[in-house]
Amino acid sequence: MLPLTPARVPAAAGTGHWPDLIWTLVRTDFKTRYHGTIGGFVWALLKPLSMFVVLLAVFSFVFAGEPQYRLDLIIGLFLYEFFQESTKTGLLSLRAKAYLLTKARFPSWVVVVTSASNALITLLLFSVVLVTYLALAGRAPSPAGVALYVWYRLHFFAIVTGFSLAASVLFMRFRDLNQVWEVVTQAGFFIAPIIYPIGVLPERLHVLLYVWPPTPIILFSRSVLLDGRVPSPLAHALLSLEALAIVRRGGTLVARPVLEARGVSKSFEIPSVRRDTVREHALDLFRRRRTEQLCVLDSVSVSLMAGESVGLMGRNGSGKSTLLKILSGIYTADAGDVIARAPITPILELGIGWNPDLDAIDNVELLGTVMGMSLRELRRATGEILAFAGLERFARLELRHYSSGMAARLAYAVAFRAVRDVLILDEIFAVGDAEFKERCQERYRALHAAGHAMLLVSHEPRTIGSYCDRALLLEGGRIMLDGPAAEVAAAYVSLLTETDLQTRVG
Repeated sequence: MLPLTPARVPAAAGTGHWPDLIWTLVRTDFKTRYHGTIGGFVWALLKPLSMFVVLLAVFSFVFAGEPQYRLDLIIGLFLYEFFQESTKTGLLSLRAKAYLLTKARFPSWVVVVTSASNALITLLLFSVVLVTYLALAGRAPSPAGVALYVWYRLHFFAIVTGFSLAASVLFMRFRDLNQVWEVVTQAGFFIAPIIYPIGVLPERLHVLLYVWPPTPIILFSRSVLLDGRVPSPLAHALLSLEALAIVRRGGTLVARPVLEARGVSKSFEIPSVRRDTVREHALDLFRRRRTEQLCVLDSVSVSLMAGESVGLMGRNGSGKSTLLKILSGIYTADAGDVIARAPITPILELGIGWNPDLDAIDNVELLGTVMGMSLRELRRATGEILAFAGLERFARLELRHYSSGMAARLAYAVAFRAVRDVLILDEIFAVGDAEFKERCQERYRALHAAGHAMLLVSHEPRTIGSYCDRALLLEGGRIMLDGPAAEVAAAYVSLLTETDLQTRVG
């Protein structure tokens, strides 16, 4: 017998494995980014150097009275290049590394941190060159100054990591966030005191510049390396608090599920006598009607992370459909909470809502608008939807003349086009012929690789094992097992086999 109490299988890799994983990802990303050559790495240094030459030629005349303008400019450029490059790659990291996150269970923050770390290698090389140059030029910074500079680098890396963690999660929802962030960082380049000395601004405006995180890092680094002055303890404390707040906020977003159910319960009343008309109610006015409470879900908790594919298995009557409808917002739970932090597309009971007197195109617009698409989007996508369903020839045929399989294919085609951040899917591979199933499978893989979170219900163990990272086994309205998909699928088969044996014996 399988245990009827909830059980959770631990992750495949413990925390002791993370350093090896992080190092491997950093090394492979470094090789990919710089084409595995020293020349590729040196080429990455040319961008800030070329900007330095151009900006120096333009602004050196404006700030000719600044004795160390060249050094101030090169320090500001390299530090800001690190901020800009690392946040850009970190923002895209979860989507770019979705192929890894779908193959194994490990924390998604690892991907973000390693993506941001490659730019740190370039910055470290520049720092060594800069300190060496200052030493050869007779302006060697003190050991305390170098130590503080390293301390600032660690804080800057923490700030960049926090930004990247938050942006990578938000990018899963707002697909143009990379373009918005590029505009923000370009504007921030002119806000931070990189091409101009901060002294040219009134002192009352300095505090506003410090809100932009690269500003204090750039100013403090120049101060300890070039001027030999150490910022006040209060300034250091504020910098540490800022770094801690940004990392904490970013880590919270990464660790927070996009869809979560906490202790959800649901019961239905089953009346002993059904009354559907006024006459039946009038005749049975003084007759007591008994009802029975049917508990379908009992304190069920489910979480779905961004980019995660979770399977849901269970025998008929175990509460799967009710749970899906509660998560989708169709039913209201009697107890517990459901928290959706991203838009949801439920693909459930497709075909309900069709108007049989309308043709396929009108029904596509009807179902698509119900699922949240605009008419403009639908009219642009109608040809693609019909092609996916293989129904181009029957576009103007009324749905009353469609077979059940044709109507189901059309419904899945519309649903797969109306995707949002979270997809809740019920037996999507059980419809249509082999060719249509293959199209559904390819579409599922593409959506998963693009970072969509998936909750997939299926009675087929091979489907759950092939397409899900993790799975849940629901039995009697409770979570019996939560663990790796292959293990849950095997437990489901064992449960069916045991039930079948008990039925035969009985």
